[in-house]
Amino acid sequence: MNININLKELTEKEVISDEIADNIRNYYDSKKPESPNRLILAFSILGSLLVGSGIILIIAHNWDEFSKFTRTVFAFLPLVTGQLACLFTLAKKPDSHSWREASAVFLFLSIGATISLVSQIYHIEGELSGFLLIWVLLGLPIVYLMKSSITSLFYIIGFTWYACELSYWNYPTTPSYLYWPLLLAIIPWYVYLFRSRENSNGFYFHNWFIPLSISICLGTVSQRYEELLFLSYICYFGLIILIGNQFKNLKPRNNGFEILGVIGSLVVLYFLSFDEFWSHLRSENFSFDGVSTSTEAFTSLILLIISAAFLSWKIKTTKIKELPYFSFVFPLVVLIYLIGLYSPIAVFLINILILILGVIYVNDGAKKDHLVIMNFGMSIIAFLAIFRFFDSDLPFYIRGGLFVIVGASFFAANYFVLKRKSKNEK
Repeated sequence: MNININLKELTEKEVISDEIADNIRNYYDSKKPESPNRLILAFSILGSLLVGSGIILIIAHNWDEFSKFTRTVFAFLPLVTGQLACLFTLAKKPDSHSWREASAVFLFLSIGATISLVSQIYHIEGELSGFLLIWVLLGLPIVYLMKSSITSLFYIIGFTWYACELSYWNYPTTPSYLYWPLLLAIIPWYVYLFRSRENSNGFYFHNWFIPLSISICLGTVSQRYEELLFLSYICYFGLIILIGNQFKNLKPRNNGFEILGVIGSLVVLYFLSFDEFWSHLRSENFSFDGVSTSTEAFTSLILLIISAAFLSWKIKTTKIKELPYFSFVFPLVVLIYLIGLYSPIAVFLINILILILGVIYVNDGAKKDHLVIMNFGMSIIAFLAIFRFFDSDLPFYIRGGLFVIVGASFFAANYFVLKRKSKNEK
């Protein structure tokens, strides 16, 4: 928006006075120096990545022709360059956001390149998980020293990859207990972003990367009783929905906690809506001693206590109507899970719970004339119908009829809401 053109038009038509126009112009001019040039920042980071990649390719092309000493010098060259760039930034450009991000990213990537090149030159054997662990540990101080959000995101990707490599992709798998201290190490930086850069892209990206990383790696605690992980996940998703609800001023696309919490809760609910899971659960002979000492039970219990305490506090300090509907899902699922250990009615209760959630959102969207909320509710019901299509014994003509009803409901509901909105606007 060109504010000067709009102000000129408003003053010419005598909508506002010249004095008010000057005040508005001065207000926006005073804000300009506080806003970092995002285009320059993006190109700085992209430039550092391309320069680093180009140097690596040039060196790699002639790699075999170099002596071991020359190759060692080249291996440390990016690391030294990155350190010099960071020193220059701290000494000469301490207030430049672009310089800090670009030099920090370059140094972080050069650490990984140097480790891998030295390992290759001197034939040092090792696992990929060990390489990633050393890389992120050496890269962590850069985040705090350079105050770099992009480096922090690389760090989160690095330790998430480390945990997946160790606990999912290796055979035999090993619990990645170090994932949790590595995660805690970045929390002070996230708190700093929240307090000082609440409107920055770095904060918004962290709102997605941190809960997504935990969502991926929570399963690494599984050892023997993976069925209990559903309790861990549903409590965790309830917890991050409540955390996301604390950021009331954020747009939904910047609030990864709440969005991922809702999506994750739905995924767990849909999985539990199949009878196979509950049949398998009832057929298992769980020993009390084994379950009570398992990491899955311990994790589920801790997450349940934290989530329940947070929900109780929110209910006391906030109006219940202002809390997301999905924040109440996890205690219900825990209760149904306990029932499901002994009774087949659990699968019916889960399906009813999903249906009720869909109806609540449809009703809420219709009352508020909000098409997104209403269609979200209808999508919940539609997916439930699709999943029941595959595991029910109903005749095909009845299943087809149900789909026709759901599809027609989509059209009818949208039509009536749009018609009512149009009428209200008139």
